[in-house]
Amino acid sequence: MSVPRNRLLPCPFCGRDPELAESAGFWSVRCRDCGVETWGHESKAFVRRVWNSRHVPINNLRSKVKTAGKAL
Repeated sequence: MSVPRNRLLPCPFCGRDPELAESAGFWSVRCRDCGVETWGHESKAFVRRVWNSRHVPINNLRSKVKTAGKAL
């Protein structure tokens, strides 16, 4: 997934906007609504990448495999 460098994707749990927060020299990204949060890290860029990483739900993979199998 290609996301602009400074952009944070919406919360994967509630869909609301997250915020980048700094505490004692460590950065984290947390949801303003539901409170889910990354662990603290010294690099803002790293926590952005962690937050913006999304795993593909297993149901999506199953449907793609079924569709690919029909094409064969």
